[in-house]
Amino acid sequence: ALFLLSLTVLLTALLAAGMLTRERRHIGFEGLAILGCYAAGIVALLSM
Repeated sequence: ALFLLSLTVLLTALLAAGMLTRERRHIGFEGLAILGCYAAGIVALLSM
């Protein structure tokens, strides 16, 4: 169940990244790192 939950979190993060790229035309490594940290934080909070 936790695996599916983290998978959905990653999918939503990817969707958010896609929406951001549509608005900004490009997302740098900083944006990807921020999204990665955000998803990792959510997964860590849910796994507690």
